[in-house]
This record gives sequence, structure tokens and C-alpha cells, in this order.
Amino acid sequence: MKKLFFTLLLISLGSSVIAQNYYDSNDKKKVNSEKPLNEFPRENIMSIEPVSFFIGGFVMGYERFLTNTSSLKFRAGYYYREDAGIYNGYNYFEGFNLKVNFKKYINDVHENESTIYISPYALYKQITLEENNMGQLAVPVTREASTASVGVMVGTIIGISETPFFIDVALGGGMFFPIASGSHDEAHLGFVNHYKKGVGPQLDFAFGYSF
Repeated sequence: MKKLFFTLLLISLGSSVIAQNYYDSNDKKKVNSEKPLNEFPRENIMSIEPVSFFIGGFVMGYERFLTNTSSLKFRAGYYYREDAGIYNGYNYFEGFNLKVNFKKYINDVHENESTIYISPYALYKQITLEENNMGQLAVPVTREASTASVGVMVGTIIGISETPFFIDVALGGGMFFPIASGSHDEAHLGFVNHYKKGVGPQLDFAFGYSF
């Protein structure tokens, strides 16, 4: 009788533990059944960075979830502006950049409306500037520069009220390395020059849509 009692007790305790937890559809991670799961994000997030519009750019990103706590994000941007106000002494600037992030989330994205992540990244960027020679030269002089960077960022992804829309904000920095020869001294923006060797900041601010 004692053996039967302890057997039933173990079965009861085991059943209660199983009832509190279940596996998600991918059978990759246990989640707490007492807490409702978020429908979003799904496997993919497409995003844009609205701040780039104000300096003549368009930046788009694609994030693919590998698990409930990790993802890969690919980001590409193109910039063109005839009034190169942020670069004094130039008629226009044109450039593009490519960036890859591995994002490791602290918590399960389906259990939390917002969660923090750590993200190492690799970046390549290039720029072309045309000098404003005040009409003194028949052929305008152009300057080109390119750079690569590796670093790390810390950010957060915030779901917008049970919708497929997200806000993604990250801040960090890394080492920048000029590539080949070029006009790296001229590509100076305010207090930082990402086209010269050194440490520089990185800021990402994006709106995303999950599907």
C-alpha cells in the first residue's frame, strides 16, 4: 500500500509539473503556460529606419529568428543628397552601407512584450563626395572613402500593443578600419569620422513589421 501511495504521489507531482509547462510549436524551448504567449513576433521582421529619411537616405532591415531568443539581422542603406549640408564644402554626397547583426535576446520574445538583447555586428560603408569648387574647375573633383567595422550593441525590441509592429532601439560602438586608399580625412561628420581608424559610436532606431 505504501508503494502504491508513493507511486501515485510521484505521478501526481509529475503531472502538475508537466501541466505548468509545455513546448512551443518548434519544440525548442519550454515556456510557462500560466503566462499568455505573444502571437508576435513571428519568424521574420522587416524594418525601416525613419531617421535616415531626414539626411537623404533609405535604410531597410530583415531579421530572421533562429530560436525564441536569437536571430540574424541584415541591414542595407542607400544615401543621396544634392544639398550636402552635413558635409560643408561639397555639392552632394552619395553612399551606401551593409550591416549584419547576431542578436541574442535575454528573454523569450514570445513571453515578453519587450526584451533586451546583445548584438555583435559587422559593418561596411562607402561614401562619395563632390567638391564645391565654385565653378572654377570644368570637371568637379570627387572624393571617395570606405570603411569596415566590428563591434557590439545593446538594444531592446518593443512590441506595439499586440500588433505585428515593433520598435527596435540599440546603442553601441566598435572599431573602424579604412579600406584601401581614399579621402578618409574629408569624410568627417561633426565630432566623429567613421572613415578613419578608431573607435566610433553606433545607433540604430527602426520600426519593424513581423510576418
